[in-house]
Amino acid sequence: MNTNIPGNCSFPEELGFLDSASAHTGRTIMFKELSLLLEVTPHEISFDEIRRKVEQENILMKSSVSGREKSFYHLKSSYGLDVQVPVFRALRFLWDFDPRERRMLALQCALARDTILRASAPFILSLKVGEVAEKELLMDLVEKEYPHRYSPKTVRSISKNLLSSWTQSGHLEDKNMKTRVKATAGPASVTYALFLGYLCGVRGKLLHNTVWANVLDATDSEIQEYVYESVRKGWLIYKNAGGIVEVSFPPDFADGIRWL
Repeated sequence: MNTNIPGNCSFPEELGFLDSASAHTGRTIMFKELSLLLEVTPHEISFDEIRRKVEQENILMKSSVSGREKSFYHLKSSYGLDVQVPVFRALRFLWDFDPRERRMLALQCALARDTILRASAPFILSLKVGEVAEKELLMDLVEKEYPHRYSPKTVRSISKNLLSSWTQSGHLEDKNMKTRVKATAGPASVTYALFLGYLCGVRGKLLHNTVWANVLDATDSEIQEYVYESVRKGWLIYKNAGGIVEVSFPPDFADGIRWL
């Protein structure tokens, strides 16, 4: 499994990707806060207006000014929060179609912008259902991926935050031990997975082997079912002739997103 993207493709920052940042040194993917933010703001709200509502109107109901500012900072790091940027605009567009998919959509967006979260994906996805995600193994992974960058205390904090994020996404179950479970995917998250890969320059069958597709936790038959439903909804143009896969997106996808 490729934790990045296949071939010589890259993470285009102008489209909303990041390849040098992580919110997990201080926070998690903050699914609860993201959900509240998207619930109380309209689709076309600007980045500056989101910031004003979080920091001045306290729509996330934080107990202090510094809490509001930190929440905005970390949400911006994980999601971008700018509907003029394709990665976030597509998330905003797909968010309302099925609440069961929102955890997956949040994770996929965060994976587009968080290097440490991406680095942790192979470890989590390699676990069988029912297997425990050991914090110590995750700490070893962080230290290996980022040698001499973080103190032991910070590595432990990062690992704790990662386990929390993968629990929020639905890949782990929050019992006494963090246990692997099958996460929930569907047409919206499959569309988002293919779209994110497409933005990075991935084409054809390789779109099914990006980090965003791998986290779907879906079988090939389930993915095909979701793909066909996405096509019926008009989100996706998908052709599979003789094993040659072609994927593209209609001009009005995500309300006319400017992604080319």
